[in-house]
Amino acid sequence: MAVPWVAVGVGVVLLAPLLTRFFRNLWTREPYQFFPLAVAAALLLAVRTWQETDPGPARPEGWVRWTVLIPAVLVAVAAAALDSPWTGMVGAWLLAMAMAMGTGGWLRLRAFGPALVMFGIMLPPPFGMEENLTRWLRVQAVQWSSRILDAVGVPHVRNGNILDLPVREIMVEEACSGINSTLSVAAAAVFYHFWMRRPWWWLGVTLPLSLLFVFAGNTARIAGGSVLLQSTGIDLFKQPFPHEFVGLVVIAVCLLLIVSLDHLMQ
Repeated sequence: MAVPWVAVGVGVVLLAPLLTRFFRNLWTREPYQFFPLAVAAALLLAVRTWQETDPGPARPEGWVRWTVLIPAVLVAVAAAALDSPWTGMVGAWLLAMAMAMGTGGWLRLRAFGPALVMFGIMLPPPFGMEENLTRWLRVQAVQWSSRILDAVGVPHVRNGNILDLPVREIMVEEACSGINSTLSVAAAAVFYHFWMRRPWWWLGVTLPLSLLFVFAGNTARIAGGSVLLQSTGIDLFKQPFPHEFVGLVVIAVCLLLIVSLDHLMQ
């Protein structure tokens, strides 16, 4: 038992400075500034799981522990050698799996699944996938907002990510297009699903619909703000207020819709 825990200690020492940089960098990226809440949610799920699961005799043999621990330590060493905070986060996720396995076998590892999922939500996707999603959301938000403005008779010209109204131009940025609220609401939907102990397959229904709620809310935010600006001169796109306040209202409405959807599915 001593050797695996020594290996865990080595992994923690290697990953600690990389994780510090990872979270510092994450805070500079607005879409991921929800990560302190995600960390708290993962810890809540982990503590509840630890209190409720009794691994009993279902502890793995030594070679099973090593098959989980060795990849975690190798990734930690690679992250330190490459000086890669992103790889360090992956190594920390694998190390958490190894610790769950080492203290309670497959039973505890399976029980810690929700906490590990919440822990992994904070990891940005590789290969620029986030930027591609941001561009796609922005294009869709502008297109659908323009259609709504056409339907209600508001004169405008759509030019890329700009809605040109007679009163002024509106630049649809990342916050308006929904990338910030999309990630926050998705994380909240996953946590609510796990905390309420819903079946796994429910997540396949609630998560896509929660993302649809966010997209519809942000599209209505852009179109409604444009109509209000053109008709009354009230500008909801001013930074930081009321722009941020309206964004928080959209998130709050989406969270209420998620809870409502959950009750409906019951």
